[in-house]
Amino acid sequence: MSKLAEIRPFVQQAAEAIASVVNAEITIVDDKLERIAGTHKFRNEIGVRLPKHFIIAKTIQTGKSFVIEQPGADPYCRGCYHYNDCEDSAFIAAPITLKDKRIGGIGLVAFGNKQKQHLIKRQKNLAQPELV
Repeated sequence: MSKLAEIRPFVQQAAEAIASVVNAEITIVDDKLERIAGTHKFRNEIGVRLPKHFIIAKTIQTGKSFVIEQPGADPYCRGCYHYNDCEDSAFIAAPITLKDKRIGGIGLVAFGNKQKQHLIKRQKNLAQPELV
């Protein structure tokens, strides 16, 4: 069991709290790409393993944060089966680290223009790895 899966209830509470503060939907996955927590539509997908080509997998692999303002059209999205047909309006992904080891990733997802504008406006504060 992953470190995040061990504290799944807490991770879900954290996702709910973050979502209410940043006005975006949240997905949190562990280092095995299993969705551990989520809000909105992601809540129904807890326990699902994500494909390796999703941007949140790239953030876990590289340790870098990604800001995707045009999901489905961004070069980082190439290879995804949602390329050119993504329902996300914007996406910020950042690694979750524990003692210098990447144990997962968090995605802040905008659905619709209002959430997108809010997320993009605050991207510099939200995409800093030190915050996760």
